[in-house]
Amino acid sequence: MFYVRPHRMHVERYPASHNHFPGRIKHINPAGPLVKLELTTDQGHTLQVEISHDRFRELHLMKDEVVFVSPLETRVF
Repeated sequence: MFYVRPHRMHVERYPASHNHFPGRIKHINPAGPLVKLELTTDQGHTLQVEISHDRFRELHLMKDEVVFVSPLETRVF
């Protein structure tokens, strides 16, 4: 099992690296210092991701869009 902290994920509109995976945005919470995204993967897993408000505005993300996520670092347990 591996764990990636929500703020250590990179979000793109298109695949940007070899270790990316798609996720559909199910919920967006812009309150607070980071925008919190809840994604659902193709396997049905829920993934929490946090990005800056600047990055959120840059990507123009909307609910039900598919984005590509890649971990910046992982921890194995």
